[in-house]
Amino acid sequence: MREEPIAVDAAIIISANAEWRPVRARYPDAVIIPTPYGESFIASIEPPVADRPPWTVLFFHGGWGKIDAAASTQYIIDHRRPPLLINLGTCGGFRGDVAAGEVLLVDFTLVYDILEQMGDPDEALAHYATEIDLSWLREPLPLPTRREMLISADRDIVAAEV
Repeated sequence: MREEPIAVDAAIIISANAEWRPVRARYPDAVIIPTPYGESFIASIEPPVADRPPWTVLFFHGGWGKIDAAASTQYIIDHRRPPLLINLGTCGGFRGDVAAGEVLLVDFTLVYDILEQMGDPDEALAHYATEIDLSWLREPLPLPTRREMLISADRDIVAAEV
């Protein structure tokens, strides 16, 4: 008989190995749950809203790159059905525009490495642009945070191309 997974209040996906290591270090006694994409574990954390009970949170190492990111996200949705899904990660930034260690709350994403050659390149970029309504978040946020746009791709930005 298959055991039902523990219900979670939220799932947090962490992609890169360099991002996963400090998360694992923060929870050294966590019981590791293997998945097709890597390790995962469940922890109890204080919610971002005062006077609420602790949340049961799934931390999930999803792997890097858009294929693993998409597949591991779908895996979590299918197997856990979390009411809240967070993709926690790091990103680079343009010198002078963002500081190392600054926390960004992304409300618009643009994929910049689409090279459409059969149709309208602007239409392709617009199709993969995503805007998210974060008006439901209560201010002030628990950490100093700046709302910002994120540009994303499957390759690093080459300084000479900026």
